[in-house]
Amino acid sequence: MTCATFFNGVDAHLLADAFFARNAHLGCALSSMMSDTSDLPPDYVIMVVNARFEALTGLCQSRLVGQPLTDMWMSLMQTPATWLQTDHDLVLAGGVIEFEHYAPRRQYWYHVSSYSPHSGYLVTTLQDITERKRREIALQANEARYRALFETISDGIVLHDYIYNDAGDIVNYRIVEANAGFEKMTGISRAHVVGKLATDAYGTEQAPYLDKYCQVDRGQHISFTTYFPPLDKHFSIKATQPGPGQFTTLFQDITDRVRREEQEQQLIAQALTLRELSTPLIPLSNNIVVMPLIGTIDTWRAQQIMEALLTGVAHHAAETVIIDITGIIYVDTQVAQALMQAAQAVRLLGAQVMLTGVQPQIALTLIQLGIDLQGIITHRSLQAGIDYARSERSR
Repeated sequence: MTCATFFNGVDAHLLADAFFARNAHLGCALSSMMSDTSDLPPDYVIMVVNARFEALTGLCQSRLVGQPLTDMWMSLMQTPATWLQTDHDLVLAGGVIEFEHYAPRRQYWYHVSSYSPHSGYLVTTLQDITERKRREIALQANEARYRALFETISDGIVLHDYIYNDAGDIVNYRIVEANAGFEKMTGISRAHVVGKLATDAYGTEQAPYLDKYCQVDRGQHISFTTYFPPLDKHFSIKATQPGPGQFTTLFQDITDRVRREEQEQQLIAQALTLRELSTPLIPLSNNIVVMPLIGTIDTWRAQQIMEALLTGVAHHAAETVIIDITGIIYVDTQVAQALMQAAQAVRLLGAQVMLTGVQPQIALTLIQLGIDLQGIITHRSLQAGIDYARSERSR
């Protein structure tokens, strides 16, 4: 094996020194092509390296000079120098080989560049890019974690770009990315909306909630609930600004919750209506009110009767209250006491109580129970009670 040291009559070492001086920040090695490789893949023998090359590889020049480049590569990178064989013709034609590689022994990342300054010679440079690669790897890991969170979170997440007109006003926004939660909640494929303007994606004349999202561009974080007619759904939406010209929405489908609340409100309204129907208070004049009772009376309804009577007397400034029990089928101690307590409460407000519709069996029950009806006017029918009340008021 021989190693040429001159080309075009110039000492290769002198040329190497001049090159190394201009590129002291790089690890540089000059190698010459082995002449006795016959049918073997091409290889080069190292002629000279600079101090930076020694520092980057951890190998001293005395160990490197005279060593085949592929051997040095294997000891440093622990992988074959396949680039030397596959790109040899490119180098001979004046091309440049560039790539990045990791050296496990040194735990360094290198940017490797090789080219031929003259036929039979090879210059190889190493640049330490370890810190940059570590930042890139850390960023990729963070992006992977973000992507995993982005895809697995159950809430819908959408990233948007603002669209501005020539005057700098926001006129629309474009959907940049959406997660699986968006698809599940909206039933819209990401492929259908990503890259599209909001007006096109949702089929609306104006971008949905544009006025609210404009607030985010001014540095505000907003939250609101809304009904979105195109999807017939209710959403809870939070919007933030991850960077200039962008905003992100985090939203939840609250349709089931809203509809449950609406049903509960309807049930409450129905209950109030039934309550009013079960204890109706009918004003006959400015001074006379009537409460016709039907069905059975339990503790809950007795309390309703009391509240309705007192509220009605105060509201109508009634002087006579007619309680008609024609529709009451059964009266026991509890019912009788409830009626008497209601009557007494009304009398405390200064109104006269009249009991009408007392059937024979109920009259007998009241006597047997010892209910004191003193101070309470009774009439057999509601009409008789009304006539009496009106005649009394006309005097």
